[in-house]
Amino acid sequence: MKKFVVLLLALALIPSIQSCKKKEEPKPSAKELLTQDAWYHFKNETYDSNGNLTNSQTRNNKMVFAPSNDYYYYNNTGQISEYGTWRLTDNDTKIEMLEHSDTQAASFNIDKLTESEFTISIAFGSVKYVLYFKR
Repeated sequence: MKKFVVLLLALALIPSIQSCKKKEEPKPSAKELLTQDAWYHFKNETYDSNGNLTNSQTRNNKMVFAPSNDYYYYNNTGQISEYGTWRLTDNDTKIEMLEHSDTQAASFNIDKLTESEFTISIAFGSVKYVLYFKR
């Protein structure tokens, strides 16, 4: 009888234990992460074919990705210096950007994309360029 009472008590507690579990928030999509706020472009790096850092430049610019798939790049004085359209490709591992005056889009690898960090890279021949953004 004692075992039966303990079993009933345990069964009665199960719903209260399950209700205490935190419900996980769904992770934001890559598009949601890109478009939720402006990104500050703070650094560029250039690497040679051997992976050696050959140049590093500090930046103080801003990039805005609009949900309409337009983008705006502001220079350090707050003026738009480039604009065009963007889209995510390859299961959100790449971002293509087509400047308004170009005929061919540039395809960047998305190396990192979190709520606060965004890093993209592109290779031209044996040279790799990495652009760093933060919020």
